Amino acid sequence: MKPGPQCQDGVWFTGFNRVRDLLQADGQWYQTGAQNPFYNFRDPFTFQDPRYPNKTFMVFEGNSAGQRGSRSCTNQDLGYRPGDPHAEDLETVMDTGAILQMANIGLAVADNRQLTKWHFLPPILSANCVTDQTERPQIYLQGGKYYLFTISHRGTFASGIDGPANRAITVSR
Repeated sequence: MKPGPQCQDGVWFTGFNRVRDLLQADGQWYQTGAQNPFYNFRDPFTFQDPRYPNKTFMVFEGNSAGQRGSRSCTNQDLGYRPGDPHAEDLETVMDTGAILQMANIGLAVADNRQLTKWHFLPPILSANCVTDQTERPQIYLQGGKYYLFTISHRGTFASGIDGPANRAITVSR
């Protein structure tokens, strides 16, 4: 592809007028526009895992399926161990508006080598009742470990949670 014409305002790209969805949110694992007009379903990043030769995977920003505002947070979402004296009451957390924070990092696998057909796998990370964004997720494999990178923003966290201000969040396994 040859470069597009240049102008005083910068570089213009041409040939990107045809867009084809690789996936559309399914409403079972990943929230749809009908469930939430403000849903997140974007930022695909592909990777290969040597444990699964000839497979290509994709992580992406999503929201957990369900109607926006439904009281679908669980005690597991809050992440407290049984008997934790600092554990918050689930109903109180939901009453503060945490039911609007339903971010996840989705996972899909390609059905062909051309990467034109995909199917969903369950989310690999849920931030239900914590934040509403897990932007630009990326996975890297190094030394037999998986490193998941994502970002979020202070303003997307549930009431009472002070998240990082535009800093990367790293999870390794």
